[in-house]
Amino acid sequence: MTDVSAHMTELRETQIRLEHQKSLTDTLNKMAVILLSANESFDKTLDAGIRLIADALELDDLSVYRMQDGGSTFSQTYCWSKERGGLINTDPTLVNLPYAEYAPLWTKTLAEGSPVNSTVSTMPVREESIMRSFGILSAFIAPIFIDDEYWGFVFFEDKRRERVFDHDSSEMLLSAAFLLSSAIIKHELRSAIAEHNAYNDTLYNSIPIGFSVFDDDLELMDCNDTLMNMFGTNKAHYVNHFSETFPEYQPDGAKSLDAIRERMRRALCGQRQVFEFLRRSVTGELITCEITLSRIKHRGKYIGIGYVYDLRRIKSMMEAIREQGEVLNVRLEQQALMTDISKSFVLPGQNIDTLLQESLGKLGRYYSADQMLIHTLDHEQRRNPLTSSWTRDGWELRHKDFNVYDMCLHS
Repeated sequence: MTDVSAHMTELRETQIRLEHQKSLTDTLNKMAVILLSANESFDKTLDAGIRLIADALELDDLSVYRMQDGGSTFSQTYCWSKERGGLINTDPTLVNLPYAEYAPLWTKTLAEGSPVNSTVSTMPVREESIMRSFGILSAFIAPIFIDDEYWGFVFFEDKRRERVFDHDSSEMLLSAAFLLSSAIIKHELRSAIAEHNAYNDTLYNSIPIGFSVFDDDLELMDCNDTLMNMFGTNKAHYVNHFSETFPEYQPDGAKSLDAIRERMRRALCGQRQVFEFLRRSVTGELITCEITLSRIKHRGKYIGIGYVYDLRRIKSMMEAIREQGEVLNVRLEQQALMTDISKSFVLPGQNIDTLLQESLGKLGRYYSADQMLIHTLDHEQRRNPLTSSWTRDGWELRHKDFNVYDMCLHS
């Protein structure tokens, strides 16, 4: 009878343990699904995953620590508290701590891949003092190794009772620690990639040069905002109607599409192409561009890249410079002319026309007689463009459309 009773007790205990194992396994699976799905923000996802483990094993706090500086220091990177409602800010005092000095007796154990599973009262004096300063009564520390490198550890805390976690609970905590670290690493990689992509997109779309990518079939794959703005279109339209961004013929008589495709083929063969080419916007405006084509290797095969520089600004600037130069030359010549005129000495009664003819004779290198000062006036104005008068100080020479030019006619 005693044997039967003992057997029944053993069966019940086995059944309870199996049910406990199943409950822990189900919780761990749910945690994995939550952490791997990551449909919400990462903090919410992490909080939900940790809460499952904390509820299942009646944990109070959990912290994730990362090794730094080649393993010589460590810092708290995530902190969860049941009492405070979930994820909280990390403790600023738990940053860049000297690993070997902070808990020297745990260093070897964790570095060998073994967890620390202990009540605080049985810990060495230094470790016990540190744990009690945080109100911890029991602790389970799970080391994390990624590709045989000591990545960090997860600290599970019980602040209400002293206990050593049983085998099943220990296995669950080790698995949970690995899931948490994997989720964190995945999140950091995604964040780094997103940041890198955002950086590239900013450069890609903010440079003042059009940029496009084409495949080995000479089909466009992508282009930047600058190129779309240049032609007054959007990406889908530009990619799908690429041929419409060219006039039928180039100024040299070549067919535009034949010429550009030949250039693209040469670029894909490794021959860098730099040339001027006439393009056309959606509104039909002709745009002179400088195009550079080359190739890069991507996923095992070559693709073409094209840089398109809008020469309209340069050409308009050059035209403005040319016009300003012409205006400046005219003004300099006029100034030189008036300087020579002002040097003429005029007496009362002297014929101003005679004086003017003499001055013009000296200035043949600037203007012909018909061009002097009045070269921009129409025929009617040229008949009698100048008037003169004697003043107390001398003669004035006045043009009806210009300012008074003082002849400096002092005797």
